Amino acid sequence: MDAPPDRESCVSFIAIANALRVRDLCAPEIIASDLAQGFLLLTDFGNQLYLQTLTPDNAKQLYTQALDTLALLQVCDSVKGLDIPIFSAAFMSQELELCKEWFLCKHLRLALTPSVNEMLDCFFKMLVDSAVNQPQVFMHRDYHSANLMVLPDKQVSILDFQDAFIGPVTYDLVSLLRDCYIAWPPTLVDELALYYKNKLSVLDSVTDAQFFRWFDLMGLQRHLKALLTFSRKYHRDNNPNYLQHIPRTLKYVLDVSEKYNEFSQFTDIFKNRSVSQSGCIMRGMILAAGRGKRMGELTSSLPKPLLRVGKSYLIEYAIEALKKAGIHDIIINVSYKRDLIKEALGNGKRYGVNLQYSEEIEALETGGGIFQALPFFNDEPFVVISSDIISDYSIENLLSRSKKLAHLVMVNNPEFHPEGDFCLVDNIIYQGQPPRLTFANIGIYSPKLFSGCEAGYFPLVDVLRKAISREEVTGEYYQGNWYNIGTPEEIHRFVETLE
Repeated sequence: MDAPPDRESCVSFIAIANALRVRDLCAPEIIASDLAQGFLLLTDFGNQLYLQTLTPDNAKQLYTQALDTLALLQVCDSVKGLDIPIFSAAFMSQELELCKEWFLCKHLRLALTPSVNEMLDCFFKMLVDSAVNQPQVFMHRDYHSANLMVLPDKQVSILDFQDAFIGPVTYDLVSLLRDCYIAWPPTLVDELALYYKNKLSVLDSVTDAQFFRWFDLMGLQRHLKALLTFSRKYHRDNNPNYLQHIPRTLKYVLDVSEKYNEFSQFTDIFKNRSVSQSGCIMRGMILAAGRGKRMGELTSSLPKPLLRVGKSYLIEYAIEALKKAGIHDIIINVSYKRDLIKEALGNGKRYGVNLQYSEEIEALETGGGIFQALPFFNDEPFVVISSDIISDYSIENLLSRSKKLAHLVMVNNPEFHPEGDFCLVDNIIYQGQPPRLTFANIGIYSPKLFSGCEAGYFPLVDVLRKAISREEVTGEYYQGNWYNIGTPEEIHRFVETLE
């Protein structure tokens, strides 16, 4: 073990390791130490972490063993040569305030109004009050699958315990069963939590209902602290490795808070918002800079996005499609009669979204328009739909499909485009001979797709072809309703479906 003395102290690790071993718990033995240089020589327990070993078939058995070990660990109320700090209300409150700063504001880019801040303070106080009112025991603080090892004879090795506290009895329990790195069915979690409750004498007089409320609210505090850690590692320390765990951790927070009516204002912050694979609020773009020449006289005085299609502007179908997918932050590129579009749509408040505009003095084509708007997306994947597309395709499906540079929705070739655009084989887009499919003008893109591009006029298809040649573009075949509203006849054809 290498712990630089200017950043970490080995004293607590040594003291706690010795205390755990005295209680016949499997902690590393300290064979030799050099505290001045931060070096420890420890016994090696191998490399079979719980995280790498757990499967649906063995989960109940391994978790039962981990809970039996935790029951012994939590009665370790004193450590020779070390004063174990208290996991105090002030400490928890500080973590929750930092969650506001790093996760809610910096990572999710949410604007916290005074009323929202007041609501959060009340919400956080409920979490802290619940924690301090529980029995206080030895608390590992990071008792989860990445810090436990599988040993022979059903033993469990405990790692990374140097930051232990005296704290709430449910903290390590929820850290283990609602693990930020792996998730299990709620029925299994509840069964194991109740098994643990029945093992501890300090919980004999506690009802199951009270115990599960403690468990739930402790999990909220724990997971909000984890979201703080993951986002701070990314934004402050330039470490993106933990971003992948944000969606799972945030799901725990939302699933639990939605169980309690008194937390409804908290869940409203995230209501109907989609989170990307990196845990950021997903943003979208609507392409609306073109003139729509095929519309003839209809666009001589109005931009195509503001043509009436049924009871709505044409572009409103795209806005609603993004909103339905939980995408509330939308940028629209505008050029032809752009002031009319901005005046008609405004800031998006009446649609329940936030609209911004990327103005093009001269239309930059699809690729150039997206390139100009890239700063809006903060180096995160983003969804793009053309303003003349109406479809019942669920854009939410795209949010988990951004593993390559782009993912395109493909449809059957319409009459006006019988030759199609690209081939689709095993979800990979290729350029090739017919049969081809047509790009539906719905896709999700990584900003890296535009690496090497320069500002100016260029079509998106030019950029896509380069990535397709490297097999960096995936796709899917959609056979549902899809309309490309490019002519007055197509408006009429779609309106007929509404009658």
